Amino acid sequence: MEANLKKLELLYDHTKFHIGLSLILNSAYITLVTSKIGRKDVLPVLHPTLAWIAVALFLVAGIAAGVIASSVIQSKSNGADDFLRAKIGPWDTALLPAKLWVHIEHSAFWLAVICAALSFVFSK
Repeated sequence: MEANLKKLELLYDHTKFHIGLSLILNSAYITLVTSKIGRKDVLPVLHPTLAWIAVALFLVAGIAAGVIASSVIQSKSNGADDFLRAKIGPWDTALLPAKLWVHIEHSAFWLAVICAALSFVFSK
């Protein structure tokens, strides 16, 4: 029982880390995309579709992580296994199992990183 509660605590800490990472990377990416020195663009014009997709996916990852973190602290479950099976959502709704929110968060984050990198590769 204590080990399972420790897993829940680790999930919470891991999710808080991902919230910060998503915010920092999204902010840094937007800053890079819009950077100018004087009146000249510092970087080439990035592929706009990939850039917007990257920003949107970083936001999805952050929202999913926020749902997980806020649900963990309100959870009455006996540990990580129970929590991951429970349906959670924003504003105390029971939309999706927590494990699916974790998958959404990780998938969105890594897809955002890939799209951000590809926006540089396919820049104009």
